[in-house]
Amino acid sequence: MGAITQYALQVALLLCVVYLLYKWTLASCTFSRFNRVVLLCMYVIVLIAIPAYTLYSSAYTEPDAESPEL
Repeated sequence: MGAITQYALQVALLLCVVYLLYKWTLASCTFSRFNRVVLLCMYVIVLIAIPAYTLYSSAYTEPDAESPEL
């Protein structure tokens, strides 16, 4: 599977989860401008979250190196 397809599927799943949280908490709120800002921020956070997690997790993994023999 291509990297773009895998990224698109991960973003779609994360957006579903975040949108459900939005519907349960803020959808009944009557502040339409606030709701729009929250939705736009959700999109930006989700699109950045997966590459940020990948960079964060790869920065703290130790490279595979052979241990020196004594």
